[in-house]
Amino acid sequence: MITCLLPDCKDMFINGHLNESVRKALECFEKLVQDISGVHNKIGTDLMAHVFNEQTPKIKLNKISIQQEVNKQIGYKYITMGVMQWWRNNLSHGDEEQIPHNDALGRLIQITNLVYELDHRVL
Repeated sequence: MITCLLPDCKDMFINGHLNESVRKALECFEKLVQDISGVHNKIGTDLMAHVFNEQTPKIKLNKISIQQEVNKQIGYKYITMGVMQWWRNNLSHGDEEQIPHNDALGRLIQITNLVYELDHRVL
């Protein structure tokens, strides 16, 4: 599923559209979460809080049977809520200053890692 970030996000990054490459990657991630969970009536932080809720998750990253697994589910929920609130919301306004290359690359790596975790979740 990491391929959902390619080739658009890669091309945007290479062509200097750093903000847009990160925004597009987050849009792709959000759509992926909606499709996997079947929840299409929520977006952003509300979507992430709902689908990765550790008590009744729509998407389980693991069996959530021991404390380490609970911690992973909770941490993933908070990370995804954070990137939606901060990165996606700020970049969606279109008036945000261009972020530096290293910052954009770091964000794209983080988003790729979030997608990787979805690819390797418990089914």
